[in-house]
Amino acid sequence: MNHTQQEEQVSGAFSSQSAVFDSITDSNPLEVIYREIIRTHVLQFISPGQQMLELNCGTGLDALFFASQGLKIHATDNSEGMLEQLKRKILLQHIENITIEKCSFNALELKKNPVTQFDHLFSNYGGLNCAEDITSVIKQADAYLKPGGMAHFVFIAPVCLWEWATLFKGKYKFAFRRLTKKGVKSHLEGHYFDTYYYSPNTIKKAFGHRYELVQLRSLGCFMPPTFNDYFPAKYPKLFNVLKTMELAVNTKWPFNRIGDLFIISVKKEEA
Repeated sequence: MNHTQQEEQVSGAFSSQSAVFDSITDSNPLEVIYREIIRTHVLQFISPGQQMLELNCGTGLDALFFASQGLKIHATDNSEGMLEQLKRKILLQHIENITIEKCSFNALELKKNPVTQFDHLFSNYGGLNCAEDITSVIKQADAYLKPGGMAHFVFIAPVCLWEWATLFKGKYKFAFRRLTKKGVKSHLEGHYFDTYYYSPNTIKKAFGHRYELVQLRSLGCFMPPTFNDYFPAKYPKLFNVLKTMELAVNTKWPFNRIGDLFIISVKKEEA
């Protein structure tokens, strides 16, 4: 699949899902928990009044949250349907500290941004896993981050023990699908596109020597992946044990590199 086809398929898929995206998210207890962990992680590094550039903002679930914390958000996405959902929310809730721009992270050229550079870059829930060349994406984003600013990116991780466990069910291809260097075919709302699985080391290398790794945190090293959304209700006691274990170690090696997702926070050197 070429670059143009990939972008069209990804944008089409999420535009098709945009009307029900929030209800799907809100009905998945694991996704709610993971999103709360991600937001708490980012909150430790931000201050009210700072500017944040969000890549692949979707329907604005995180943009709205961080705006409520006093940040000024420039929310970008390449899906027209997702942005329309966010525009409706902004109008209904009379929100003034979120601006919107339709823009691909593969060709990051902001024309409506309120500032030249931002204090924070943010991207959630593996949207950047749709990028075939993550180094190019990060280099483009670098131009929009202030010296001393931070980037907080959430990726789908390449090593997920819950998927490896499906070996016992004979699902060999599924168990190790994330380890391929090529894109893995994904399917959403009748659209097919490629998903690429990057390691934390690959992401850190893409940022380069001018960035310091501040914190790396896994999500789902013990807790199940979000597609096992039945688990918390079916096994509540076991789930609480797994959650407690995870929160105790998910910023420590090697657990911070194993899971369904990981969030990496890096800081750009001062000028």
